[in-house]
Amino acid sequence: MDLRATLYHTNRRLREFFEDQWFDRTRHVRTGGDMSLAQAGIAAASARDSEFYVPARPAHIREALRAIPVTDASRYTYIDLGSGKGRTLFVAAELPFRRILGVELSGRLHGIACGNVRSFRFRSRRGGQMEPIHGNAAEFLFPEGPLVLYLFNPFGASTMQQVLDHLEQSLEQDPRHTVVILLWPRCGDQVARVRGMRPVAKNEHHEIFEAHASLPGKPGKAAR
Repeated sequence: MDLRATLYHTNRRLREFFEDQWFDRTRHVRTGGDMSLAQAGIAAASARDSEFYVPARPAHIREALRAIPVTDASRYTYIDLGSGKGRTLFVAAELPFRRILGVELSGRLHGIACGNVRSFRFRSRRGGQMEPIHGNAAEFLFPEGPLVLYLFNPFGASTMQQVLDHLEQSLEQDPRHTVVILLWPRCGDQVARVRGMRPVAKNEHHEIFEAHASLPGKPGKAAR
């Protein structure tokens, strides 16, 4: 690696470090720092299809949220599957989502997220009730009403398929506008196969899909 590339990567790491520090200090939370599966207390049986905790950059989360096809966030429930220490919940709180949920398999990460929710303070908060949930995303039952789902590669293709199967069943039973955000996407092809799901936006950092309230061949309520 030449000197220019070394300086570029060093500067990028420094920018990310100070961005993390500023985000946490201004919101009175502690969401920075990676955590391995062993540190997170993930059992061996679950670790085979789990990913270690790496917090996403707030700038990348905001970039994705600006691209979602939602005109009135107050009607939507925001759900982070694999929510870790809760960072994306606090970014989502900058928008007026009706509810903000985080689903996390690790009891240790969930405990940190709960502490962060209790200490969270931010004068620009607009979002509604914030709730960390300790559970397996593959078994999560999606709530009623329009949804915005966020995933930052929290698990592998097998668990992802279980999540998407449950989502497809939920949308068949209760058709409603649903947006799926994949940060640094790896499973976009799986999301694209969900009935009624179509791509909305894609760049280096994210891929976004949506399903309208009326699934193909099935009447439903007006989309958003």
